[in-house]
Amino acid sequence: MASYVADRKGVFGSGNVTLVDAGDAVQGNVMGTLTQGQALVDIMNATGYDYVIPGNHEFDYGMPQFNHLVGSVNATYLSCNFTDKRPEVPTLMFAPYAIQNYPLADGGTAHVAFVGVTTPATLTASSPKSFWRSDDDHTCVYGFCEDDTGAALAAAVQNAVDQACAASADYVVLLAHLGQDGSPDIWRSDALAKRCRGIDVIIDGHSHQEYVQVKQDAEGKNVIITQTGTQFSSVGQVVINPDSGTISASTPVFEATLLREARKSGDPAYVQEATFGRDASVQDAINKKVADVEAQTGTVIGKSEVNLYAFEDDNYTWAVRAHETNLGDFVCDAYLYYATNAGVMADIAFVNGGGVRANLNHGNVTKGDLINVNPFNNQLCYTSVSGQDLLDALELSASSLPESNGDFLQVSEGLEFVIRTDIDSPVCARAARSSA
Repeated sequence: MASYVADRKGVFGSGNVTLVDAGDAVQGNVMGTLTQGQALVDIMNATGYDYVIPGNHEFDYGMPQFNHLVGSVNATYLSCNFTDKRPEVPTLMFAPYAIQNYPLADGGTAHVAFVGVTTPATLTASSPKSFWRSDDDHTCVYGFCEDDTGAALAAAVQNAVDQACAASADYVVLLAHLGQDGSPDIWRSDALAKRCRGIDVIIDGHSHQEYVQVKQDAEGKNVIITQTGTQFSSVGQVVINPDSGTISASTPVFEATLLREARKSGDPAYVQEATFGRDASVQDAINKKVADVEAQTGTVIGKSEVNLYAFEDDNYTWAVRAHETNLGDFVCDAYLYYATNAGVMADIAFVNGGGVRANLNHGNVTKGDLINVNPFNNQLCYTSVSGQDLLDALELSASSLPESNGDFLQVSEGLEFVIRTDIDSPVCARAARSSA
């Protein structure tokens, strides 16, 4: 990334390149887990990010650590919908937008507003304890403009966009941790685009997809929406060219161009991604972090005779979010084994597929490998449920199929179920009636 940014500055000029992140930067592997995100923030600082937003996993280590990470990052955090609800009038935790000024060849300046937004599903897709006053007082003290219709989120985004435009923004780029596949319909990035006006580009995150799309906003004007997958599987570029009135976005797989009302003739200065090598200073910082992690986690603690899968054969598409996998079975069986050996006589165990994050290759298995599989600081919980509750949970977990979903349940021995996608789910029907 650092080398790519340096190359882009050579193409467009050092004052015309901005590096942004769409959330979940501090979680997802053993380095993040062991350092509670600090090592990843240090690497981001070495790389030179300008604007970042909180994704749902930024809160996995609790609010005190979240606040510490925010204080140690050199980039500017933005969010138009992350609110502190304790004051009489709820207040935003961060600035909703920032305006970056870019010099033009004719001596003028282009003003681009970056607006941040985080999925309201964060309240349940991270550690819920982060957002409540205490274990005894069930009062949620933080919010993300959540409601049953998506109107509150759209209003918060529109308000920030309107403020930015009133503050002289020529273009608006929404940094969004919203996603599409597996995200609640009312909070998807494409759904939000249709409800708002004045947004030119949405740089998206959360659903771990790679796409460049062109959608229409509330006024029928085109909006580019782009996302670059997960774990640096891809790097995205958005190019705004005020001279030609064009906006283009690309990843190694997708690209699209929008035409605005042209101010001058000409084509955007666009260069397709190539191989850029590695920045020596950033690589040195990474190597030091990796060495520290391996010193703590490199001990071999087991061995697997087969490959255990979280991903499909393409090593990109999530398998654990769509169907049974041998790794999902292994994780759940381990939970059941742990509970039994701790004196809890459980019948079954299950885990949401979104919590299983990496393959385990055959051969030696280290402590670090297992942390990569389950990187989140989740607690093993024991509860007693009725058969109907269990059936409802399984039906709800499969309700998005064939679309993958992090809520899909992997299960242990002692539990088997068959999914019938040709039958309407009574759980989904009840949920629709209650929300209506």
